[in-house]
Amino acid sequence: MLLAKAVENARHQAAVVANAGGRTLGTLISASFSTVNQVERSAARPMLNKTATADNNVPTQIESKNITISVNVNTVFKLL
Repeated sequence: MLLAKAVENARHQAAVVANAGGRTLGTLISASFSTVNQVERSAARPMLNKTATADNNVPTQIESKNITISVNVNTVFKLL
C-alpha cells in the first residue's frame, strides 16, 4: 500500500535527521494525511446536434482521462 510506504519513508527521513543530531528516533506520536485529486481536463467541445435523439443512433463518446492522486503525510516522532 502506498500510504504505508509514505509513512515508512517519513520514518526513514526522520531517523536520518535524528541521527545527524546525535539522537535516536522513538515511536510515532501522530500522523495526519491530506489528499489532492487532479483530473486531466480537455478543451470544451461543441454540443452535439440538439435535434439528435436516440433514434438517430448517435454513438456515445467516452474519453479516457488521467487522474493524479497526491497524498501528503505529516508525522511527529518522539526523540530519544
